[in-house]
Amino acid sequence: IEEMLRADLKEEFLNPELHLEISTILSKLIQFMTDLCTKWRNIMTAIENDDLDGIRVVLESLNLNLRKSVINSWDNEYGYPLHFAAFRRNYQITKFLLENGANPNSRIDFLTRKKMPFDANVNKIIKRGAITPMSIAAAKGDLPIVKLLHEKGGCINAKTFRKEYTPLNVAEAAGHSDVIEYLIGNGSERGSVLVYFPEDLLFFNFV
Repeated sequence: IEEMLRADLKEEFLNPELHLEISTILSKLIQFMTDLCTKWRNIMTAIENDDLDGIRVVLESLNLNLRKSVINSWDNEYGYPLHFAAFRRNYQITKFLLENGANPNSRIDFLTRKKMPFDANVNKIIKRGAITPMSIAAAKGDLPIVKLLHEKGGCINAKTFRKEYTPLNVAEAAGHSDVIEYLIGNGSERGSVLVYFPEDLLFFNFV
């Protein structure tokens, strides 16, 4: 990337000193971004290992603005840190991330089954995209985390991109009665109507 950026500079318009200065700035910027990516990856590894202290060490090495930027970054493998913490069903890490600026309504469009696998019925909803941590917690049947996210501003009616499934749809697909009861009791609505055929895992949608 650094070489590509440098190649875009029209050297005939730059004196040697200015060219050197710009190259130095680019090198520092690229190193800075690389360091942030490494810190983000370290956070995800710590979540995977249920290592709250490891997350704390990484975040304490950043100022407040950078801390929020790293916490609210994502990729297609892990999603956001908050999504992955909800998937791991780690209440303390989820709470810690929220207290440090994680967005309870952050959305991801893709989840890899390698890091966050779900059963067939839930996958049919998850793959629709625009999934929030609330839907992840509902899919896992983790009522304490569902409540925590709701208390911290998580939307219980956040809808997926196309069929507009909500966390209630996800909880029903996964069969978690306590989560279903909580969501309905707090005003959650269904998106599409789902009809299941468990014997062969067929799945139909009616809008």
